[in-house]
Amino acid sequence: MHKMTNRIMKLAILSGALAATQAQASVSKICLELPTGSKTLSAEIASGCLPTSPRHEGKFTLEVDQANAMIQIDGEFSQIGDQRIGTADCMGSQRLTLNAEAVEPRRYSIIFNGQYKGVFDVSDGAGQSGCIGQHGSVRGEADIEVLRRSTFEGWVAAELGELAELTAPSMGELVGQLLGNHPESMEGRGVADVRIGKARWQQRMEFKPGPGPGGRGAAPFVAVRIEEHGYLDDSVSGRRVFAVVRQTQEGGWTVTEQWQQWMCARGGRSGQWSGEPCV
Repeated sequence: MHKMTNRIMKLAILSGALAATQAQASVSKICLELPTGSKTLSAEIASGCLPTSPRHEGKFTLEVDQANAMIQIDGEFSQIGDQRIGTADCMGSQRLTLNAEAVEPRRYSIIFNGQYKGVFDVSDGAGQSGCIGQHGSVRGEADIEVLRRSTFEGWVAAELGELAELTAPSMGELVGQLLGNHPESMEGRGVADVRIGKARWQQRMEFKPGPGPGGRGAAPFVAVRIEEHGYLDDSVSGRRVFAVVRQTQEGGWTVTEQWQQWMCARGGRSGQWSGEPCV
């Protein structure tokens, strides 16, 4: 009798854990948006493929704790009505939108059903949008920037020969190589802004994993952005660089892809970024 009771208790615990796992898995994506100048935060919650039989209903809450800089989302898509087993035909998939008012610019932590999932950073007051959990269950990828290669159309890509020399044992040394000799001297108003963050390419059919630079599909990398202003050159006033940096097998760092643009100091393109030579 005692063994049977223990078995029943274990089955109950297992069933509860399984139900919690299924509730988490039913949410495929959460997208947050706070437009520039607005204080209304929108959270769109999308389910994965759900069967039309049995039906599901989504019940979620959205709370913004500004004192502790947290966005808290709780809830699940739960089964209702017909209890027959149905296949995940996707016809039952759902999207729900929740809003929170009077949201101030901050760098928020995202908490979904009590678990940390990443960050939503609008601390600079600029409008921002982003999604977590784009592949399966909700994952902590809000702090990983998703980039498109089309963003760098109009930039100048570095040749393989140039990239071969951009390797260093530490990230600091590698960034130093990318900066070059800027600022050239104490003259002028030389400014350099360096940003380093985790990123990955948006997955598309044409970007399949393979050998060579940039051939790792959606594998995360370190994105290094450098923007320089105050050049002493008469024709060029600034430069910006975007570099894809990956760790080597030896533990160092290497640039596998790089793009550049320049800001012209005079002429019809003055004050504009361009991949064409400034005159």
